[in-house]
Amino acid sequence: MYRLGQLADELGLTADDREAVECPFGRLVWDLDDALSLPAVTDTQRAVLEHLKAGRHWSRPGAGHPMFEY
Repeated sequence: MYRLGQLADELGLTADDREAVECPFGRLVWDLDDALSLPAVTDTQRAVLEHLKAGRHWSRPGAGHPMFEY
């Protein structure tokens, strides 16, 4: 569930960051280094990683709704 002001954990990611990476890449990541080491092929993949590289985090403003539609 989305929490206002959700902070990254000790591995550098929030739960929503992990979901944002999982959707376009099709795999789970647990830490920021793992996420940033993924090869970005599509525009969506590049956008997700660039957002994280810039030090920003993903969040879901509508709690309970998927960030991406499958």
